Amino acid sequence: MKILCASDIHLGRIPALPAPPGGAFTHRTAWDFVVATALRERPALVLLAGDVIDSDNQFLETWQPLRDGVARLLEAGIAVTAVAGNHDSEVFPRLHQALGGEPAAHGGAAFRLLGCELDGARIASRWTEEPFTRDGETVWLAGWSFSAPRCASSPLADFRPVRAQRPLLGLLHGDVDVPGSIYGPLRSAELEAAPVDRWVLGHIHAPTGGDGARHFYCGSPVPLRATERGAHGCWLLEARDGAVLGPVLAPAPVRVDRVEVPLEAGEGTPATLAARIHGALLGHLRAVLGGNPRLEVLYAQVRLAGRCDAGAALAAIREDLEAWRRLEEVDVRVLAVEDATDPELPLEAWSVRKDACGRLARMVLALRRGEEDAEARELAGEILREERRSRSLPAYAGIRDVLRDPATGTGDWAREQVLAAALRILGEIRRLEGDHA
Repeated sequence: MKILCASDIHLGRIPALPAPPGGAFTHRTAWDFVVATALRERPALVLLAGDVIDSDNQFLETWQPLRDGVARLLEAGIAVTAVAGNHDSEVFPRLHQALGGEPAAHGGAAFRLLGCELDGARIASRWTEEPFTRDGETVWLAGWSFSAPRCASSPLADFRPVRAQRPLLGLLHGDVDVPGSIYGPLRSAELEAAPVDRWVLGHIHAPTGGDGARHFYCGSPVPLRATERGAHGCWLLEARDGAVLGPVLAPAPVRVDRVEVPLEAGEGTPATLAARIHGALLGHLRAVLGGNPRLEVLYAQVRLAGRCDAGAALAAIREDLEAWRRLEEVDVRVLAVEDATDPELPLEAWSVRKDACGRLARMVLALRRGEEDAEARELAGEILREERRSRSLPAYAGIRDVLRDPATGTGDWAREQVLAAALRILGEIRRLEGDHA
């Protein structure tokens, strides 16, 4: 029995990425991909682990595509079972009322909402279990649903599976190993210890299906912003002879990746830099196509590295770099170029100087060696304080969770900012001293 798993579709949210040449993204791009993948893969069952819509407040614009998509799956004989996440605790009860009829109405397929008691259009969270049988194979499903946008207690505190039958799949939306979370805090040790063959989880947009653990996050089926790098898609499980195999990724046609471009001394001319970036993009794309021949769009965040002064060359070609290009029948767009090159600076010679240049040179050498530098530590601390302060500003309140890169706000990130700033200043000092030599 094949089972397709998805979560965090956020129907109603348009992916925050430049529109590809083939057509703009829409508020239903991710949901349409899930439905199309299910119709192509023909699973017996689709599991939805919450946050299928972006907000209960978007009911008018999300209800029809959600209902139509589920109805198409049911008409194709594909059953759908869901739990509500923190974003969709109101819409799923309505969908259950509209489509949760008897399986006979759809050739044996039905929509089921797990993890709650229904009282009209309202739900009360509680664990529920039920079997699903197709072609002589049975799996048991246990789920828990959000009844409100927040839940500060662990749903697992009340998990008492009453069935000894296996295999048992758990369907749950929550925050793993994030103490104090208000979105269903969970502990990975508890998930692994529970008598469940696979936990299908929602809430985190980065998929973890390849990690080998019995619990995995489906992740967003398509990247919804530039920080959601790597492979996304739907996940396939197979129930066979009382065991559960997988998950295996059914990849999305859209992907965001970081592409490293190593540079050597003397490769900082516009023509050479453009050729090196093109070659890195092509090599990366071919590797990705080996695992996803259906890829249609690749967004690249290019990072230049190596002992090379690439700043002037990058400025000369940046506009051309960030235009769409067609490689291997895939539309490729460079979203950004990070210049992390180390200009060929005489740091050791400069480090004995008594001026600001000498102080910066000593700081850079210490940071590269992993040594303690009091001034660098102070600067990194100030960067962290300002970054954290900005998160509390009202102007950022509605967008910080959507746009903020998870890598920011860490100690390593702050030290990288100090190092990059020091190198930029030293490079400018070298240029100015050369002009006046």
